[in-house]
Amino acid sequence: MVNRKRVWRLWKREGFKVPQKQGKKRRLGCSANGIVRHRPLHKDHVWAWDFIHDRDQRNRPLKWFTLIDEYTRECLALEVERSMTSLDVIDVLAQVLLIRGAPGHIRSDNGPEFIACAMRKYLETAGVGTLYIEPGAPWENGYAESFHGRLRDELLNAEDFADIVAEFADVGSAFAAYFEKDVSSVCFKVVYVVDSTGSQLPFNGRP
Repeated sequence: MVNRKRVWRLWKREGFKVPQKQGKKRRLGCSANGIVRHRPLHKDHVWAWDFIHDRDQRNRPLKWFTLIDEYTRECLALEVERSMTSLDVIDVLAQVLLIRGAPGHIRSDNGPEFIACAMRKYLETAGVGTLYIEPGAPWENGYAESFHGRLRDELLNAEDFADIVAEFADVGSAFAAYFEKDVSSVCFKVVYVVDSTGSQLPFNGRP
């Protein structure tokens, strides 16, 4: 039988610790908030936002934030940073609301930036309803997923950016060139892009 004090000394010497009990994460989403059961009915009825990840020439992470109107298929905001928090997302959203006004709802997954207390409080104050989809079911945010497919195929996979500055310097011409193409399958148009300085980069895309 091993002496209890000896076990305690060895435990302390090796720096072992009793693992803390992990609380269950709160999930806010449900299938009723997906695109099938809660469809957009008019302009500014339902917006959708999400993140898509990329890397620059030096393999450093780039985090793209997109905001679209599901009914009109307009991209209302496009932001890229190394990382983004809920406060960063609030800053971008505030700029769009000043230009566009508030939507009825915003659809999203359960990403920490979207379910943060600060974010939910801001949306409640702005009078914007939340539609959190079922966790692990990205197809329920189908309009955002569709736009991300276009964005990756036509821009991110086609352009090799040196850094964030180059990313935003070239994104305008890249999108303009994309919408100059005679492609009948284009199903989104970029109305304007809000960059990290608050500047708006206007686009006149074909719906």
